[in-house]
Amino acid sequence: MRILVADDHDLIREGLRHALHALFSDVDIVEARSAVEVQQIVVLGTKFDLVVLDLVMPGAGGFDLLCKLCDQLGNTPVLVLSASDDAATMRRVLDCGAAGFIPKSTFREVMLGAFKLVMSGGVYVPPALLAHNGLAKNRGNALQPADFPATSTGRVALSAELTERQCEVLALLERGLPNKQIARQLGLSEHTIKIHVAAILNALGVSNRTQAVIAAQQYGAVGERV
Repeated sequence: MRILVADDHDLIREGLRHALHALFSDVDIVEARSAVEVQQIVVLGTKFDLVVLDLVMPGAGGFDLLCKLCDQLGNTPVLVLSASDDAATMRRVLDCGAAGFIPKSTFREVMLGAFKLVMSGGVYVPPALLAHNGLAKNRGNALQPADFPATSTGRVALSAELTERQCEVLALLERGLPNKQIARQLGLSEHTIKIHVAAILNALGVSNRTQAVIAAQQYGAVGERV
């Protein structure tokens, strides 16, 4: 297993290195201290199982680098670390196609759980964002139609729980398009679409695409956004 850890703070990289070695018995960790180093490593074509990326890296705007990596790395999940715990930042990170967002203030045990979740193909959404969206009470249970009535008000409420990009993906799911066609229509990689679909399922409290479409129709579809 090979993991790229990109952060300009030595102590953060050291802490991540120890945590990842404790979590995975056989892991090769490659480190980068700037956006330039990250791009140099990616250009070499080295295959990674996970990328842990500091959102604010010297040499590039955080979102520019993140979106570029998510597009370049194909099926490799990108997990973002940030000193910020701002809900808007978290939503934008997930919109770029990241497999998760971890505030640097997160407890070590929670962080390790996030690593495991992402490595198993899941998407880690921090509790703070769930609470901000009013979803914390629904964890482990599907949302009920009463939460998002199928009216114009319910339509707005559902859109508030998803990022703009996720709303676009959901609208195309409602049309029955597979991930490959959704990726082509939105100009994104198929892997990025998979990340968005996983985030949609998580937000709606459902386990598959069909249930997501049914839920969207119950709560007020967002199809008019695409």
